[in-house]
Amino acid sequence: MTSPLTIKVDVGVAEVIRTLDEINQRRQGRQREFLDDIADDLDAVHLIVNALDNLSLDITQGFAEREIIEDDNLLREHVRAAGNYLRRREIVPKLVDLQGHIELVSNDRRLRGRSGAPEMLSSLAQEIQGYLQSVQNYRVPSGVGYQELNEMRDMAEERLRGHPIGEAIIAKARQVLDLRSLGQSVAIQKRIGQVKALIA
Repeated sequence: MTSPLTIKVDVGVAEVIRTLDEINQRRQGRQREFLDDIADDLDAVHLIVNALDNLSLDITQGFAEREIIEDDNLLREHVRAAGNYLRRREIVPKLVDLQGHIELVSNDRRLRGRSGAPEMLSSLAQEIQGYLQSVQNYRVPSGVGYQELNEMRDMAEERLRGHPIGEAIIAKARQVLDLRSLGQSVAIQKRIGQVKALIA
């Protein structure tokens, strides 16, 4: 039996990829309109940051649920979903690309008439870079909460091999949830809103 949370994680990644593809198709289907392209990039950053945060929280929440921890089939599926989140290279590289593009357009002469927009875009690029560094070394398997999720996944695999550490997994997951800070994500979302107001 597959856990609804595991399905949600897998569908979440697929949904992000589908939405990013729609944004790219929308861009290709029109004349190259500079400010609209920036707005698309901002939408994509917003989507990716939310997805990475939400998927990480969902996976962590799954490790905190006794029903999943105590059922070998559900736990096995959840470990698989956690591994997919940590190893799949579909979302983070797109954020790396967007960060570079935003940094580049912040210096574009077409923005000079928009007071504050170049500076805000430059700040956003720096905030995205900080976010990328917070998801560990984003050039290898990574994600929001990478280290903690890896530890919980390893503990769960140990539990599946018969070690009675279910309570320790639940405690670890609850601790991670209690300590999780979304400050960087909130700062990025706020900056996106500010830039959108300046380029509207």
